[in-house]
Amino acid sequence: MIKNPTIFQGIKKRQKRYGIAITLMFILLMVLVCLNITIGEKNYSLSDVAKIIINGENNYIIMKLRIPRTIAGIFCGVAFAIAGNTFQTLLGNPLASPDIIGVSSGSTVAAVYCILFLNLNRGLVSAISVVTGLLSAFLIYKLSCKNGFSTNRLILTGIGAQAFFTALINWMVMRAAEYDVPTAMRWMAGNLNGITTDTLPLLISVVVLSFIIMMYCNQSIRSLELGDRYAKILGVNVGVIRTLLIFAQ
Repeated sequence: MIKNPTIFQGIKKRQKRYGIAITLMFILLMVLVCLNITIGEKNYSLSDVAKIIINGENNYIIMKLRIPRTIAGIFCGVAFAIAGNTFQTLLGNPLASPDIIGVSSGSTVAAVYCILFLNLNRGLVSAISVVTGLLSAFLIYKLSCKNGFSTNRLILTGIGAQAFFTALINWMVMRAAEYDVPTAMRWMAGNLNGITTDTLPLLISVVVLSFIIMMYCNQSIRSLELGDRYAKILGVNVGVIRTLLIFAQ
C-alpha cells in the first residue's frame, strides 16, 4: 500500500485547524456565558455568582432567571447545530436547513393559529407546533419520495411548502386582532424570557435524545454521503435512516 505524504499532511493540517476552531469557539462560549450571568439590570462579579451557586443561595436573578436562560440558550444552540448538520449532510447541500425546506414554517403556522384564533396557553402552543412540524416533515418527505427519493425534489418541495406556509402565516396575521399580533410575532422571533427551571428538563431531554440518535446513525450518515446506491451496498437501510434523521430534527 502506497502512502502519499502530501495527503497525510493535508489531513493533519485540517485536524489541527478543526481543533483550533473548536477551542476558540469553546472559549468564546465561556466568555458569553460569564457575560450573560454577570451583566444585566443588576451586575454581579464572577466571585459573587460562584458563591451564590456553591452556597445554594435563593437569589432570584441568578438562580431563577439568568442561569436557566443561559443553559436553555446553550442547548438551543446545540439543537440548531444538530439539525443544520444533519440536513446539510443528508441532502449534500451546505444551505439546507429545517427552515429552508418548510419544516419550521409548518410548525409556525400551527403556533400562530393557536395564538391568534384559539388563545391557547404557551404549553399547548408548543406541543401542537411540534406535532405539526413533524407532520409537515412527513408530508414533505413523502412527496419527495414519489418514484424514489430525490434530494433535489425534497429541496424544491420544501421551498414550495415554505412559501405556502409563509403566505398562510401572513394572511392570519392580517386577519387577527391587533392586540394578539405582538404575541404571535414574539413567538415567531423566539426568546428565552419564558424559560424557568421547570421547563429545562424537557428541553434538555429532547436535545440529548436527538444527539443520541445522531450518534447512533453517524456511520450510516457517512455512508449516505457516498450516495444511496453505495449506502445500500454497505448494508444501510436508507429509507429508515433518512426518515429517522428527518424526524429527529
